[in-house]
Amino acid sequence: MTTKNTSTTPHRVVIVGAGEFGLAAALAYTRRDPAAKITVLEADARDDSARDAASCDLNKIVRFDYGDARVYERLALQAIEKWNDASWPASGCYVESGVVFAAPPGTQIADFGFAQAVLESANAWTWPSSGQPVVAPVPIADGLFPDGSKLGKRFPALGAAKGIDGYLNRTGGWAKASDAVTAVRAACMRAGVKFVTGAERGRAVQVIPGDQPTVVAADGTRHMADTVVLAAGAWTPSLLLHFHVPVSQRAAFTSDKFPVWAVALDSDTLVYGFPITGDGILKVAIDHAGFISSRRTENDDISVSLAATTAGAATMRGHAPAPGTLPATCLPLFHRAISAIVPHLLEFPIVHARLCTYTNTPDHHFAIARQPGGIVVASGGSGHGMLRFATLLDSHPPRRRTPPC
Repeated sequence: MTTKNTSTTPHRVVIVGAGEFGLAAALAYTRRDPAAKITVLEADARDDSARDAASCDLNKIVRFDYGDARVYERLALQAIEKWNDASWPASGCYVESGVVFAAPPGTQIADFGFAQAVLESANAWTWPSSGQPVVAPVPIADGLFPDGSKLGKRFPALGAAKGIDGYLNRTGGWAKASDAVTAVRAACMRAGVKFVTGAERGRAVQVIPGDQPTVVAADGTRHMADTVVLAAGAWTPSLLLHFHVPVSQRAAFTSDKFPVWAVALDSDTLVYGFPITGDGILKVAIDHAGFISSRRTENDDISVSLAATTAGAATMRGHAPAPGTLPATCLPLFHRAISAIVPHLLEFPIVHARLCTYTNTPDHHFAIARQPGGIVVASGGSGHGMLRFATLLDSHPPRRRTPPC
């Protein structure tokens, strides 16, 4: 049996990590318990957010089409409703451009189970808050919609899409990722959240569970708490490229004329891209598990996942390439997918490359759970957490502990 904690002492929460999980959790705590004392530790000393967090990126896809993964489908619809809610600090960062999923030439949408499941369940979708139907996706066969119109006519920059099978989901798009993270951080600061940043003061080197769980920083400072939330980032890479589009050709790639798109090269490799940003940058990325960063522990002869950070790349880098570079083996994957759906893009110069690290759990589900000793783990985004569901952590934060009666 448990009883409500009636202590007048403010609940102390220490959150490790200022990416999407950490910031959303901090904001949730401020709204659930305004009297709580919340401290966020972040090794990056930059003012706006965690530079190495996967969420601190140019943009991220916001979609709900998960095939037969009904739980994520429902959660994503709730998240999109929240993205459109003015009370969410980053609501202005969501752009509904639509999402095109495509199988490459020579394959069919039926070859990809989740995509086929999306089309088969299309008429069953409803908005969680109202029960009203969600606009169903439109199938694409040989580059044509059911009414005979061409995908390339709806989106001129996808003019090479003849022979493409797939679908257009008009409910979905993308979020201005770094801007969204910055907006949530600002909301946390307005609510009184304390941020401790920097490679010494903000970098957690030890977490000690117990009745008063403690986080030890690199400078030796001990941050005692009632609850510690570990939201320290993720370690399995996704790859991305940024192309610079000439001013004279940018009109074809804006969100009203160009959707978020994705091409499945196989069951484990997805290449996807976004509309252009205001400064002429267009991002293309690979979701591909296969470049792993790790190192041996100091006391045990075992290898553990450990992502390289911008500050510590020289000492922490494992099998993944150095910052600002990509593995040569990934370039043919980019070329194959871009050639299939947006070949014109290959004419533009590449201005930036980044290896974006994130956590894949074995079953590809979130890992958000309470551990003994007052510790909460919030990680395991597995490609889902990429900002898409951050709006929901505000509604469902880990609850505070209550003492046994």
